[in-house]
Amino acid sequence: MVISKFSILDNTGNIHIGPWCMIGARARIYTHDHCHQGRVPLLAVQEKHGIFWQDKYLGKDVWIHENAIVLYQASILPDGFILGAGSILTKNPGAYEIWGGVPAQKIGDRKELSPVQIKALFEKDAFSLKKYLQLDSLKDTSL
Repeated sequence: MVISKFSILDNTGNIHIGPWCMIGARARIYTHDHCHQGRVPLLAVQEKHGIFWQDKYLGKDVWIHENAIVLYQASILPDGFILGAGSILTKNPGAYEIWGGVPAQKIGDRKELSPVQIKALFEKDAFSLKKYLQLDSLKDTSL
């Protein structure tokens, strides 16, 4: 499990974090919320009734990327779930789903890959500035 620097885990309620999870830098996970309804001053409502809170469950291999926010309303993040950077999660996703956006919505699924398919992913040529800018073809003409 990795909990990166500057992430915030609100422990008003309990948080279970399963194995192989990654919580990115500046990600925030909230277990509480405030009442935002009615015309009575909200702080008066809070002083009388308190706040809403509930526990949160993160299954195994859950990834919450940098600057993502998991709000009170999302209580179960099942196995294999991924939340994209900068997203705001407001409801429970499904297992091995990929969500992103504001508010976050499902944008894909994690698919099972064979060892050969995984190897092929890592053998793809990465973008190279040296190739893109053709730096090898430039000659030193200053002499």
